[in-house]
Amino acid sequence: MELGSGTGHVTKDLLNLAGAKTAHGLEPSPVMVARAKKSFGDDARLTFEIGDAKSTGFEDASFDLVRMHTLLCHVPGPEDIVREAFRILKTGGVLAICDGDYNTATAQIADFDPLHQLVRLMINQNVTNLWIMRQIPGILLETGFELGACTGHGYVAAKEAT
Repeated sequence: MELGSGTGHVTKDLLNLAGAKTAHGLEPSPVMVARAKKSFGDDARLTFEIGDAKSTGFEDASFDLVRMHTLLCHVPGPEDIVREAFRILKTGGVLAICDGDYNTATAQIADFDPLHQLVRLMINQNVTNLWIMRQIPGILLETGFELGACTGHGYVAAKEAT
């Protein structure tokens, strides 16, 4: 299960990279769900539907893995989504969260770099919680999860950062 599946590209990765037999995407945007179905509707292993990650409607212990890819930074009350993930995960299941430390995000290479201002504008318009990844361990423990592997990855591009 991917909560906040967007256009479905990351959900499809659950099949290839995680070895899942089936993958389901839940997304609040009808436009994104339509795009996911258009892109991947011919793959019977993938399903996409419109829904709310805070209240999925799935039965308890329905999924082996729940993934959230750049979801929690965008929503008020991320704790509610983590609680729902805990509820729908099977015992021993895996919660995978991939998000950013947006307070440190920059493309700046010099003082007064205009690109830096554009990056900050995009973040300020689209990110609800700049520090979500710093808060995740506490939220997980409060919800009842046991912490497993936590890995941070930085992004640095040099020369032509296409």
